Amino acid sequence: MAKPESPSEPFKRAVSVAVRSLAAEPELEVNFSSEPPSLKGLKARLPSPHRNLPAQDVALVRGIGDAYALRKAYHDEKINNQFRPASPEGAAVFEAAEQARVEAIGSLAMKGVAANLTAGLEQRLLNRGLAKARVHDEAPLADVLGLMVREHLTGEKPPPSLAAAVDLWRPVIEAKAGADLEKLAAALRDQKAYARLTRTMLNHLALGDQTDSDQSSDENAEGQNPEGENQDGDDQDAQQDGESAATESAADAEDGEPVEGETHPNSPKTSATPPNRKTAPSHSAMKPPSPTRMNGATRSTPQSSTKRLLPPISANPKSWRGCAASWTSNCRPCRAWCRVWPTSCSGF
Repeated sequence: MAKPESPSEPFKRAVSVAVRSLAAEPELEVNFSSEPPSLKGLKARLPSPHRNLPAQDVALVRGIGDAYALRKAYHDEKINNQFRPASPEGAAVFEAAEQARVEAIGSLAMKGVAANLTAGLEQRLLNRGLAKARVHDEAPLADVLGLMVREHLTGEKPPPSLAAAVDLWRPVIEAKAGADLEKLAAALRDQKAYARLTRTMLNHLALGDQTDSDQSSDENAEGQNPEGENQDGDDQDAQQDGESAATESAADAEDGEPVEGETHPNSPKTSATPPNRKTAPSHSAMKPPSPTRMNGATRSTPQSSTKRLLPPISANPKSWRGCAASWTSNCRPCRAWCRVWPTSCSGF
């Protein structure tokens, strides 16, 4: 004669089917044990309910099962490992915020799941003694912040039995990271963006890693030249400018245009080096001074009175072709680019 089946067995089978369906993972193995609950790969371990299925056990099993299913469906462990802080306290808060995200997705979509999650969450935190907290040290920040994140994502207040513990931390958290909490809902289905916002929130709560500030400094310094590299940059620019000028001269020679040392056909004839006139400065000497940074702002290095401030090197000299005979001293582009100045132009 077959042994009668425990009343909890049909409940376990129903929960297993529901968890696999919600996770959209038919290969997910669901077990029930007196050991702590866990989710690793395709194995989920849920609390084993009492034979008589008391309401607290039913709520806990359903809540944890739905929470694991939503994490399996909407959570990427690689992204999580990329952004999770190294410090134990920071990692705990980060994990609580991420779990609140995946549970919020299910709660907003399915009322039945929302009820299971709320009941399971309350029972889990009651078992951990959060309802008895009277001072900060008795209310773990990760548990409290998880409830506050859930509140901002779903609009659901913490269960009444846990409200006092949340109120211990609420003024501190809202003063330091209230604006961050408001931004989380916009990134609900983007785990990477949500993780970045969570790290910012942790920094404001003084729970971020040192690497956060280092990374921020690197991003702020991006594009700046380290001290002492200006000279090398100037030499490189001068070499590039020389190559550019040689290429342009070759192109002008093919077009029949004058190059340095030749006389423009429409300009008055003069000697190669007219009296009382300085020889044309080299292109590298005419290059604008390299900018320097001071207190985060960019300014130009002061230059001597004998140097002219010229247009950007990136300007196009082709647009000034043929102007050598008619330009004036006010034509800054010509001063910078005309290759027959000053030997053939009479306007300067």
